[in-house]
Amino acid sequence: MDPNPPPYKPQALAKVKELASDTVHADPAFHCKPLGVPRAGPPRQIVQTPKLTLILYQIDAGDGDQPGSYRLVPTDGRPHRTDVDPSYFGDSVGHWEGDTLVIDVTHFNDDTWLAAIPGQGGSGYFHTDALHVVERLTRVGDTLRWEATVEDPNVLSKPWKITPRTEVLTEGMIYEQPICEERETEHIVNKY
Repeated sequence: MDPNPPPYKPQALAKVKELASDTVHADPAFHCKPLGVPRAGPPRQIVQTPKLTLILYQIDAGDGDQPGSYRLVPTDGRPHRTDVDPSYFGDSVGHWEGDTLVIDVTHFNDDTWLAAIPGQGGSGYFHTDALHVVERLTRVGDTLRWEATVEDPNVLSKPWKITPRTEVLTEGMIYEQPICEERETEHIVNKY
């Protein structure tokens, strides 16, 4: 049972349960699709310039096996682009509030899930293309605190604050991973 489930509208709960009952076939990550925001969670590395922040992910096997995921976050005050197609990671713009990088993300496609937390539930947490996410990244010593607030007025009854995560920062480098290959799903017979 998820201790902090998204507040789905009653009419959307049936779809959540349906998707959760067959995650092997329904979960986009099982079909090599990017995890997207907010499911990818906190970044592994951040590269910052005066006007742009690069967010790099290292999502290991068992978490969707998503090599090479990254996001570019302009921090020069520009607004969201209007000429962008919806995507897995959306369109990000950021600004600083003291020591916290605040990232506003819009223009999502609807082909990811909000979360799927091993051992804590989250399967079937779908969204629509009306998704809007605000992330907050704060470095405290050798840790990075990641928080996200999710809005989707089509399926959520109110904004959902994802349980914050704190990651210990390491000197490790991101390394190349093999690409995801969708070849096993047809052989998986058990559901969870």
